[in-house]
Amino acid sequence: MSEINHPKYRPDIDGLRAIAILLVVGFHAFPSTITGGYIGVDIFFVISGYLISSILFQSLNNNQFSILDFYSRRIRRIFPALIMVLVSCLFFGWYALTPYEFSQLGKNTGAGTAFISNFVFWREVGYFDIDSQKKILLHLWSLAIEEQFYIVWPMLLWMCHRFKWNFLAVTLLALFSSFILNVISISHDRVSVFYHPGTRFWELLIGAMLAYVSLEYRELFARLPKKFPDLSSILGLILVALGVILLKEDSEFPGWWALLPTLGAVLILASGDNSFVNRKLLKSRILIYIGLISYPLYLWHWPLLSFLRIIEGSEVPAMLRAIAIGIAFIFSVLTYFLVEGPIRRRKNSRPLVIVFLLTAMCLVGFLGLFVYKEQGFPERNSVAESFRKNNWSYGWRNHGCQPEFLKVSSDCIANSSAAPEIVIIGDSHTQGLFLHLAKLLPKQSIMRFGVYLPLFDVTVVLEPGDIPMRDRASDVLLFAIKEESVGAIIIGFRGVMNLMGTDFKNGSQTEKRERVLRGNNDLNKFDSEEVLKVSMDRTMRRLSQSNKKVIFILDNPELGFNPEECLEIRPLHFTKFSTKKPCAVPRAHYELRNKEYRELVFSILKRYPKITPLDMQEKFCDSLWCYATKNDMVLYMDGNHLSNDGSNFLAKELIKLIN
Repeated sequence: MSEINHPKYRPDIDGLRAIAILLVVGFHAFPSTITGGYIGVDIFFVISGYLISSILFQSLNNNQFSILDFYSRRIRRIFPALIMVLVSCLFFGWYALTPYEFSQLGKNTGAGTAFISNFVFWREVGYFDIDSQKKILLHLWSLAIEEQFYIVWPMLLWMCHRFKWNFLAVTLLALFSSFILNVISISHDRVSVFYHPGTRFWELLIGAMLAYVSLEYRELFARLPKKFPDLSSILGLILVALGVILLKEDSEFPGWWALLPTLGAVLILASGDNSFVNRKLLKSRILIYIGLISYPLYLWHWPLLSFLRIIEGSEVPAMLRAIAIGIAFIFSVLTYFLVEGPIRRRKNSRPLVIVFLLTAMCLVGFLGLFVYKEQGFPERNSVAESFRKNNWSYGWRNHGCQPEFLKVSSDCIANSSAAPEIVIIGDSHTQGLFLHLAKLLPKQSIMRFGVYLPLFDVTVVLEPGDIPMRDRASDVLLFAIKEESVGAIIIGFRGVMNLMGTDFKNGSQTEKRERVLRGNNDLNKFDSEEVLKVSMDRTMRRLSQSNKKVIFILDNPELGFNPEECLEIRPLHFTKFSTKKPCAVPRAHYELRNKEYRELVFSILKRYPKITPLDMQEKFCDSLWCYATKNDMVLYMDGNHLSNDGSNFLAKELIKLIN
């Protein structure tokens, strides 16, 4: 096996790595201060594309390219620190996480070992998503994109070399295709553009293009004015600084904005190691040292911050976040010198090292998927015991249903009849209701359809990213109306969220709009509020004409806080913890938030007396408070979804109306 030659080491590139990782870590720890720090990831992409492509171009030109040697080097570079971080997260997660949290960690561990985290997190974004700051392995999305690039790119370059294609033409074609796809898609599907490799590869390719030009057109660089390197490095630093200052968390990124960090990084790299910025700033010892540990620091810092936010349950003090970053630095130094360094320096037993690392990575991935399959091991002690005691989990979903009904709904339980007798149509707020209604009515067959908004002719559009959710509400409603076996139809959804488009936190609605409604067919000319009004009226009219029992649930109150704040469930806290008392939201806050929606609903239901309302306000609230607990039961699993106990309570109220 021929050895791949590495280009000459440039300490200034480690300095640029340090700038990138400090920006990323600073943004994650202090997002309101370093608002554009996330562009550090884009700088990493450019550096990676430049360095790895320099190696590939050089080895191909010297006829020394070996795909086995290339991937063995990637494995020795990437796997050791990643394995250590993943195992550490699983170990601590067993002790500190709830079953659901631990289950999600297991799933994301499996995705991380397969380098498909970007696709997994892309699929999770939206209505059913959890707080991104509590996704312990969220940061692995960028590592996944990078490794996906290096599955494709070396083989493409080898084909160029083998069939005498033009390297530069192929690189430019791939670069511009990816960049144009990014730009044209960013306005209507921001989330996909963020996570999809096809809209991110251009950032690595711009580094690859610089590598090719630097190698093949050296004389061109030699003829540039003497001041070019200094001016190039200064302009590059200015572009990066503008990105940090101008970009915010809600900016349409990447899109055109990503040119600031990527072109800035290209200009700095192109200026050489003796240019002004590179010589005076990037070659400083402290930045070089941080650059050397930048990879393990990237891996360690986010899980530490994420675990901290999960354990504290509320806003983490700045001092604690700073301490977490300090610990991340310590772990990174230890990982670099005790794990990464020794493995990368071993030359005599490289095949054995590769086999060991591949085996270890597979075992960690299988362990993560096993945790996910076992639903986070709810029989664990500590946190899991607290959740089991408070009955905060969902149970079985499908049982005894004929295949034709499983094709139309993923939630189906057949009891005395093979065909559905009760149909529940709604968003995630009806999931627990379905399970407990089935348990309380063991002689009836029940089917649930999960839809974003159970109304005719409406599409829910999630923000940010302007993502239209492909919904089947109209088809589902028609099925329930026409299916002869169905005697009762239950409609439920988070109505105020769809009307206002905003969430509810800490006693008031958020400023940031998270969803809008678009009318389909003849409703496409209306705004979001009018769409809800007209489509709800249309749906209630058609349901009332169905001659079936129809129950409309006015949803349970939103809490605006996590019920964890009312319980001592974590094994440790880093700040003084006191449970929230009362475990409730003031009724005045709830009524202010829901006034417009409730007036809309009752004005429509007044026209359709056959529709039976179930008003959860009176079930959960007294004159002063709307409660998250009742008779020592935890009624909520988060700020708006009911727990098993809450769903069971709701199901009992529904049975009174069904009967």
